Amino acid sequence: MVSMSENQIANLNHWGNSALLGSGAVGICGSRNADDQALALAERFGRLMAAEGLVVVSGNARGVDDMAQYGALSEGGSVISVLAEGLEGWQPRKRYRDLITSENYLAVSEFPHDARWRVWHAMQRNGTILDLSQALVVVQSGEAGGTWEAGIECLKRRMPLLVVQRQEPPETEGNARLIAKGGLPVATTARLKALLRQLKNDELRGSAQQRPLL
Repeated sequence: MVSMSENQIANLNHWGNSALLGSGAVGICGSRNADDQALALAERFGRLMAAEGLVVVSGNARGVDDMAQYGALSEGGSVISVLAEGLEGWQPRKRYRDLITSENYLAVSEFPHDARWRVWHAMQRNGTILDLSQALVVVQSGEAGGTWEAGIECLKRRMPLLVVQRQEPPETEGNARLIAKGGLPVATTARLKALLRQLKNDELRGSAQQRPLL
């Protein structure tokens, strides 16, 4: 994944409040087929990020992305959806559509307006999520696929990577491996809240707390 320049970010196709691009933001990602516990965590984390005044950035997929966006908007926060398709014919996801205002939502796409969803689009937009974020939260990851690749790219960039660490089964091997590679474990909501506050105060730096990616 190649990082986008500021000019490229400014020139993204968009729908909604483009002023959100300049706001403090945190990415969140996870499996499209996440289990019930992960979905509940995604919604809770979205609400927490909103309460902390952070914009939630996600890939707008079903599952974790959908629930995190819903949680943030339900809490009165803001969301940036990074699309893997063009804006033509696109519309916000049904779960949170009625919560959107002219101020709290932005959808962006780096692809032509008529572009259809493609696997490689989804992989490429993961880099854009990181470009727009100060850190990335991984809720549930396998050992391959988009969430895994986003986590690995985050580590390579030396950005803070916050990874859910469950206290009881089922733990996911992807999460455990990302933590082993240097992700910061998040076992409780209080832990996430503390890390987000460090991030806002510029006290959380991936290069200082994450081991080199081998």
